Amino acid sequence: MKNPAKVYSNKMERKMKKVHLYALKHFFIILLLSTMVVGGAHPVFHDAEQLLRKFSELRNKTNSFIIEGQVDTKFNYPKLNWSGENHVQFEDKYDGNRCKTQVSKWGNINSTTQDVKRNNASYYSKLWDGDSIYTYSRGNPSDTGMVIISRKNDPKGFKKKNTNAVRDSYSGQAMGYHRFDGERIDDLIKNHSKHLRLREKPGKAGGVDCYIIDAVVEGKGKYTLWIDPVHDFHIAKIKVQRSENDHVFANRLKKGDYSNESFEVLRFERVGSNWFPKECKWKSKKFTHKKLAIEEKSIKFTNVVFNPDHKALKSFLPTDIPDGTEVKLRALPPSIKFIWQDGKWIPDKGDVTTDTIDR
Repeated sequence: MKNPAKVYSNKMERKMKKVHLYALKHFFIILLLSTMVVGGAHPVFHDAEQLLRKFSELRNKTNSFIIEGQVDTKFNYPKLNWSGENHVQFEDKYDGNRCKTQVSKWGNINSTTQDVKRNNASYYSKLWDGDSIYTYSRGNPSDTGMVIISRKNDPKGFKKKNTNAVRDSYSGQAMGYHRFDGERIDDLIKNHSKHLRLREKPGKAGGVDCYIIDAVVEGKGKYTLWIDPVHDFHIAKIKVQRSENDHVFANRLKKGDYSNESFEVLRFERVGSNWFPKECKWKSKKFTHKKLAIEEKSIKFTNVVFNPDHKALKSFLPTDIPDGTEVKLRALPPSIKFIWQDGKWIPDKGDVTTDTIDR
């Protein structure tokens, strides 16, 4: 006959094992859930610096590209009694060092050049080929325009233009360069913020629960970033508020001045194994020099190619400059004249062939 006490003891031991296994199973489930955020299995970030490192890691993987798009702008300058629309078509090329941006613009280009038709658009390009900067512009397709060249071996102390034109472009904005800040947003915030925090709760942007970072950047203003964990940790939305003593471009805001800007991705699109903004909107409201300026931009990226064969495509050659274009070398006096001919600049002897490139 079995000992009742021993039978009871064995049953209790088996029951306790089940309880331990049940508890262990749910411990691992809880541990797994603790590494997720609302909306999907994404790592939890305990501070803003950790999240910005993830942002940096993914942006650095896609720093060679060709991006094309169009921007439609509505503007209103009440003090000047001037409002209207203009349009930009652009192409940006970048390989992590060399870059080229090309822009055609029509509509109300400025207060004196208005109602320009698309087939008569002005044109601007800026190329950094690793040795020289070529800044080329023309008023319309029939104009040969002018190219200004500066080289890295120009005399010491010569003031060079920014070599990375793409960071100030619309594609640069989509890659994390808030326009005209000069540094990518992760570097700007990590290097210059006086106050930085990651909000405890996520916030919606584009229907996705995003991480939200608040930062106060020295001389730049207050930044709020919505970072999207579903779409490769791109910035889904950013708001920047600037006030007295903050800078807008190179200008310091005075008492009573302000600048409020926002950039938001309306739709992402997959490009190969990467996500990239497809449609965005940008808004700006500035009050400076006792004048109000309001702008709204609709940005559409029509073609995105990561890691293209830049050599085969001749991405970083000045192929858009027509023969006969006037050339100015920044390191030399303007009295010494040059002309563009057969893909290079030569002394202007008054006997050159001119042509026009349709862009």
